[in-house]
Amino acid sequence: MFLRAYQINGHAHGHGRYEVHSLFTPDRPGGETLTAMRDALDYMFGATDCLELVTKVPFTNRAAAALSVRAGFEVRWTGPLLWTGGEHVNTDFLGLTLERWALRSSLTPALGAWFHAALTDAK
Repeated sequence: MFLRAYQINGHAHGHGRYEVHSLFTPDRPGGETLTAMRDALDYMFGATDCLELVTKVPFTNRAAAALSVRAGFEVRWTGPLLWTGGEHVNTDFLGLTLERWALRSSLTPALGAWFHAALTDAK
């Protein structure tokens, strides 16, 4: 999926789990980066069967590490990963569940109101 001048890639692991990676140019304003990241999370959790997102962030990519933490991802474990050029680099393996996203998302109150209105209308 492409959002503005950024690229956010993902692929399914099955059973509602997707691996996601982002590519942002360093010259982009931080606010635009956060908006694109939130839009991608809202899409994945709100418009697909996604129950969990996972990602890998090498220790050397501090910007990606900071962005993943801002998104709500939590470190599951840390270990070496074979990286570009056949080099092993220390990497954090992170995850974000649907429940954690819902507790943090600005969309949740509106979706909750819609759901309760639909319940009332169905009675």
